[in-house]
Amino acid sequence: DLYFDLAAYLPQIEINEFIALMDKHTGEKFDEAIDGKADYSTGWSLPKKVLTLYAGIRVLDSDNGNGDAARSYLAEGLFLRSYRNRMDNWAPKYDDKRKENVVRPYPFDSLDPINSWRRVVIELPKSSLAPQALMLIAQDQQAKDQLVKSAATWRELITKYPKSKLVSDARQALQEIEGKQVSFYLKDPTRPGQKPKLTVSSRNIKDLQFAVYKVKLEDFLVDKSRLNKPDVTFTEFSDNFGTIAEATRKFGAPVAKWSAKTGDKSDYQGVNFETEVPVSQVAAYAVVASGNGARFAQLILISDLALLKKTDKSGSFVFVADAKTGAAVQGANVVLKEVWAYNPRRVDVSQGQSNDAGFFDKKRVGDNGSSVAAFAWVGDRYAITGQQGGYWYGNYGAESRVLGTTDRPVYRPGQSVNFRQIVTARGEGGDWKPVMGRDFIVRATNPKGEKFWEKTLKTNEFGSVSGEFTIPDTAPLGQFSVNLTDEKELNGGTQFRVEEYKRPEFEVTVTAPQEAKRPGETVAARINAKYYFGAPVPNAKVKYTVRKSTWWAGYRFPTPYDWLYASWGVGQFDNGRRNIGGEGSGKIVKEGEVTTDAQGFAELTFLTEALENEPTDWWSRYSNPLYTIEAEVTDQSRRTIEAQGSVKVARQPYFAFLNTQRGYFQTGDRVPIELRTQDANDQSVAASGKMVVYKLLPGDKEEKVFEEAISTDSSGRTFWNWEAKDSGQFRVEYQSRGTWGDEIKAQTEVWVVGDRIGAIRLRGVTILLDKNSYEQGDTLKARVIADKPGANILFTQEASGEILRRDIITIDAQSKEISIPIEKKHVPNFFLAAALVQDYEVYQAQAEVFVPPTRQLLDIK
Repeated sequence: DLYFDLAAYLPQIEINEFIALMDKHTGEKFDEAIDGKADYSTGWSLPKKVLTLYAGIRVLDSDNGNGDAARSYLAEGLFLRSYRNRMDNWAPKYDDKRKENVVRPYPFDSLDPINSWRRVVIELPKSSLAPQALMLIAQDQQAKDQLVKSAATWRELITKYPKSKLVSDARQALQEIEGKQVSFYLKDPTRPGQKPKLTVSSRNIKDLQFAVYKVKLEDFLVDKSRLNKPDVTFTEFSDNFGTIAEATRKFGAPVAKWSAKTGDKSDYQGVNFETEVPVSQVAAYAVVASGNGARFAQLILISDLALLKKTDKSGSFVFVADAKTGAAVQGANVVLKEVWAYNPRRVDVSQGQSNDAGFFDKKRVGDNGSSVAAFAWVGDRYAITGQQGGYWYGNYGAESRVLGTTDRPVYRPGQSVNFRQIVTARGEGGDWKPVMGRDFIVRATNPKGEKFWEKTLKTNEFGSVSGEFTIPDTAPLGQFSVNLTDEKELNGGTQFRVEEYKRPEFEVTVTAPQEAKRPGETVAARINAKYYFGAPVPNAKVKYTVRKSTWWAGYRFPTPYDWLYASWGVGQFDNGRRNIGGEGSGKIVKEGEVTTDAQGFAELTFLTEALENEPTDWWSRYSNPLYTIEAEVTDQSRRTIEAQGSVKVARQPYFAFLNTQRGYFQTGDRVPIELRTQDANDQSVAASGKMVVYKLLPGDKEEKVFEEAISTDSSGRTFWNWEAKDSGQFRVEYQSRGTWGDEIKAQTEVWVVGDRIGAIRLRGVTILLDKNSYEQGDTLKARVIADKPGANILFTQEASGEILRRDIITIDAQSKEISIPIEKKHVPNFFLAAALVQDYEVYQAQAEVFVPPTRQLLDIK
């Protein structure tokens, strides 16, 4: 028992240490000799210890009199399986010197757990553990997808040990391996005149027979016995048509039959192939596949009818369109099925016909989590959507806000906290108003999420509650929360920290070079430790770590209301800079220890890595290495202080950025573009280069149409103007070569539009705004662009879970300008959405419009 216990215990406590040793292995030959009679040594590797212990058990129980020999084989196999899985995940590694992926060897990497289990069956066939050994072998083979071997092992268990309690498990596993399976799915939506292509998956079937039936869908999907069941969707086969046998009797004679060879190799593996359904006329069809007792059926549509469905917190609507042209279809039969709630689920159905604009509406009846499915038909033309929806909050959910504050950001245990919470809700027209006279629970919790104070308070005329509580003397340190809730939909609050402050005796600074380094250069950093009374900290132990991560060069061009958008966390503020440095971040490239000198200084140097495989795309060059130096200084009194510094490595001496403040221009306009040049530390750089304009053409082609020299002065900034003589989509690129010989580029896209634009790269639809932001009272101008003339576009204005307006816009040429008066309902932001049905495809575009609440801002002077 001691051997068994030790063999089971060792992997739990030594596996991480063993892997750490393997990380440092330099290629010495492994000791893989196993002798059960050898004296145990703590100097052996983990796997040798465990395997020797199991071998020793077999020496002590050579005749299996106690059954320990059989148990040791089973346990040995289980250890090997776990060990091999862990080490096989460890073994692959990228070799920096060889510049390729390698697989590292490890001790006993050729041992197979199956061999250990097989020895029970061979050497100890009468052992009660022999059936279990066969089961483990079969399961291992099945996990490795060795299904032929696994089936043979399961049969061996059934044959050799028919009275074992594992026989029923073996029969079930064998049935799963040998079971007949078939399924298929429609590869792509099928247009009228085309034959549907099915991707078929089958297993253990050599021949399949197919039949296709024409189905009058409305006879099934609109049947009230099914329509009023919440769990029956329009797309489910068995729920709407019954079993396959029942369905085929209802469908009548098939319109076509065919057969197909699956290519099954009798190895129990699944096979995939494609087959074509021999129908092409507009209709709904049910396709049935059968073979060797297995059957599968699915509904497919060949249709020129399309449905666009939109849902908001007040209801849903569909737009019924011709799938080829996108034109509205009037008089289509429409069913909208709304499902909501649980225990029990509930249903509400609306039926009718689309109006002359192609719309059909349904008012929301269910709760905030309801979902809606749509079914429409005109003769044999059908369209179906899935059961989809969103969670729409009620009066005090997403349309409410809790603004909380405390009198201080940091407290000590035992101190009092004064708080205030303000509750507002957004009403009609977009106004935020105080929620007055309502009872809310205010709850304070510690970093463990444990409640230590709670009180019910009523909001006053300003929608606020306030109060005071005391932090327990025994409170844990960390981040605390004060939340206000109605225990239903509304929840929000603020946070503060609880800390025990003790002034440190000395401070540590890490000084790294301010200028960016080139790849492959050496960095020298200095660590300084000094007491707060001014004396240096001599002979202090300094433990340092250098980590390599990534920084991105970026620049945010100033825009109106930057401060407001930044506080919201919205707007065009993703400048690409992601400084991922900091403690614990990045790959460790160097670590060690040094000692401060008599003046409290310690120095270290490290070599930055040379960059290979230079990126071919210009923007990837804006991703560069960041080296972070972390220092942990311990003085003679064993007090420890930490600090860090960082140094950037840059691929090029400076970076360039382009910006245009308008979303589109007219033919003949002068297009102003701002150029900004700066180094890795955001310092302005005077630079020279050229501006090149390319017209973007279909098929990822482009044509150079203009080129001009440009330069920035010491401010690193200039404006350049280009006269747009032609309409289209353009790419404006700054090109230069730095003092390091590197090519420096930046680019932006510009649209020059008119009613006709010509050949463009765009497919479908896009929305362009003339400005970045608007104010209430402004008129927004947007250009809706389609790649083909005659597009009919569903154009909506949406805000806060509500569709403010919908229109059908017809673009006679390729572009149309839309004017939208900015009203109170648009504040503080809303979305423009466009959906286009054209040539049996659906294209969508969306643009967010920022409307700062300027009339609600305080001007403090």
